[in-house]
Amino acid sequence: MKKVTMTLCMASLAMLSSSVLAGVRVQLNQQAYQYAGPVRMEQLLAPVAQQQNWYWPASALYVIDSEQPEALRNEILQELDQLVIELAPQSEKAVSLRMLRQQIESWHLARRVKINIHYDRARLDPKHNPMVTDGDYLLKLSERPAQIYLSGQVFEPGAYEFQPASVPFNYTEGVKTRFDAETDYVFVIEPSGAINKVGIAYWNREWQPLIPGSQIFVPISSSLFSPSTQVLNQKIAELAVHRVLP
Repeated sequence: MKKVTMTLCMASLAMLSSSVLAGVRVQLNQQAYQYAGPVRMEQLLAPVAQQQNWYWPASALYVIDSEQPEALRNEILQELDQLVIELAPQSEKAVSLRMLRQQIESWHLARRVKINIHYDRARLDPKHNPMVTDGDYLLKLSERPAQIYLSGQVFEPGAYEFQPASVPFNYTEGVKTRFDAETDYVFVIEPSGAINKVGIAYWNREWQPLIPGSQIFVPISSSLFSPSTQVLNQKIAELAVHRVLP
């Protein structure tokens, strides 16, 4: 009888625990919101949709408790460490790769949900009003960003003032890049999370204007290391999608 009672108690505790954990919890611009169960995107946006002139292309939804971005970061760091091991410790290549490692270590990450966020579209079109399932989320809304973000093989990574009608080349020519920086192309990570490989050399230069809030990742030159570096560069660009920017 005691064994049956204990089993029932444990089952009740498990059900209570799962009921406490169930629901949607959202941090929205430093405000906390909680819902008892799955909720539509329109409902998440409704409390703040009319408060400011939000720049919807830069809006983003992240899953806070996902281990996926950290797993990818660790994989990238291990590959960078392996490249450094094969070099003289004080060589320019080794120093450059260690600086890149420090950048990536400093990134604030959370798993980006692939979804375009727009309040009016969510209200009017079911395709833009998906169900957000149980879990912990970070929802970032902002007005039109005034900067783009440079990372990778540059001496001064960080935020740079956005220039209207600017293209990636306008930024890479204006900053000091490291000697092992790729000179033919960069990765542009749009605020939506889309990744584009954009030419910046004289022979392949592309003139596609940047969107405010974009990231420009200057990759490692594969010609100075090995062809496998191209795969590593792609992984870093994919990790940048999950950055939680200021």
